[in-house]
Amino acid sequence: MSEHSATPVSVVLSGYGPVGRAYVEHLAAHGEALADRHGARLRLAAVRTGSAEYLPPPAEGTDAEGTGDTWAPPPPRSAWGPLPSPAETLDRTGAGVLVQCLPSSPEVRDQAAAEALLALRRGVHVVTATKSHLLSHWRELGRAAAEGGSLIRISGATGAALPAGDLARAGVRGLGCRTIRACPNGTATFVLDRLAAGDS
Repeated sequence: MSEHSATPVSVVLSGYGPVGRAYVEHLAAHGEALADRHGARLRLAAVRTGSAEYLPPPAEGTDAEGTGDTWAPPPPRSAWGPLPSPAETLDRTGAGVLVQCLPSSPEVRDQAAAEALLALRRGVHVVTATKSHLLSHWRELGRAAAEGGSLIRISGATGAALPAGDLARAGVRGLGCRTIRACPNGTATFVLDRLAAGDS
């Protein structure tokens, strides 16, 4: 796929702990390959935490949509701006996707649910590695996605067989399954990745 045929997609990242940082690093390292393979050129449009927000400046050589090849990690959080409402961030960035990398804790569950519901109802797709709100708000999330014509993908969420949720929900009804690729959890995946890279 040529550079110009990939559709630009603005991504808002919610949560910038270890998983969120790994996501940003993955986009930086593999953004071109993802664009070639999937036809979507992902652009990190905002990073949100519980108390601040970072809006990356447009990279040099970007077009009107702000797409480009240059990635830089967010600066230290002391350089970030104040945290606006999730609605304001989605509007300002023209987000096509909300990626959630929030802790799966009771304290953050309602925040995760509220921002996912808001995004889905506005037609913004949600990809989440956060588990807590999937368990407590599943039906509501499904209704919000239907209302907004958006999708929620949960394969990044671990625990209680949730990574199989996307597949089981739509992909294998009535079909014979020949292979399942899975990871037991994030820690095991990290260790296995290190071993595959030659570490011992």
